[in-house]
Amino acid sequence: MRKRENIQGNAGIRIGIFFLKKALTSLALFLLISIFVFVAFSIVPGDPSQQILADGWTPAGGAALDKQLGLDDPIPVRYVRFVWKAMHGDLGISYKTRLPVFSTVVTALKNSAQLAAVAVLIVLLLAVPVGTLAGIRRNSGFDATARTVAVLLSSIPTFVLGIVFIYIFAANLHILPSEGMGSLRNLVLPALTLSLFSFAGLLRMTRASVLEILPQDYVRAARARGIAFTKIIIKYVLRNAAIPLVTLGGLYAAEMIGTAVITEYIFAWPGLGTTAITAIQSRDIPMIQGSILTIAAIYIVVNSILDISYGIIDPRLRSGDGSS
Repeated sequence: MRKRENIQGNAGIRIGIFFLKKALTSLALFLLISIFVFVAFSIVPGDPSQQILADGWTPAGGAALDKQLGLDDPIPVRYVRFVWKAMHGDLGISYKTRLPVFSTVVTALKNSAQLAAVAVLIVLLLAVPVGTLAGIRRNSGFDATARTVAVLLSSIPTFVLGIVFIYIFAANLHILPSEGMGSLRNLVLPALTLSLFSFAGLLRMTRASVLEILPQDYVRAARARGIAFTKIIIKYVLRNAAIPLVTLGGLYAAEMIGTAVITEYIFAWPGLGTTAITAIQSRDIPMIQGSILTIAAIYIVVNSILDISYGIIDPRLRSGDGSS
């Protein structure tokens, strides 16, 4: 009994150490990214005071504004101040709009989350059923068509798909809007564009998982017992295929963060991607830093959740036996 308690206690300690290591690694990575982003945009040519004051800029007025904003302090001092304020929800004031960066980024993040949620829903509702059916009907016409579509979609850049969709459905057929948000119709083209690359990858993974699991002995035994084939697919095949599918789905969810930047800009969707690109075009340094750091934070959080999920699924990863 005591030995069992010791084993459970050691397992709990290992899990705690595993979570702590992942948290510290993620924090260190985010700090490195924040340093790079802050320094990179602090040394770019240009005077922020001239951008803020525009036609009202004078040497004396510019110097006074630099002092007021702390822009005349050394970069390390400014970085520490930036991190301290960011920890309290203050990412600065936009040079262009004169609005708080934090509130602007939060609003953009909500819009991006709405778009990503619809894109993920499209992927799950289409890729898993199509991939499953393609695996069941291996080498059929349906399987060949599904594989061909998956290869094409994974080969075409996202921005090309977006432009093609706008040309077909907005410019020629006039059945869907090509920009902005306001109704569900506005979501269709950007969500479809954002989802298709992930759809192709998840379809192929689902098909491969189904083909690997169908010949297994426990599936054959279930069929021999006369269990309905649909029930076998749901209870035995898809349940055992869930781990690799969840893993790949998480990776694609993180990948969407990067592709969403271009997709949002193409369709003028007011999310983080559009906010970041617009800020770069107008040299709005606080908004650039806030947008990029938010995107980086989301990416790190998604990947950390995946790492922790791996540790829960495979205990060897917690002890280091299954990791490189």
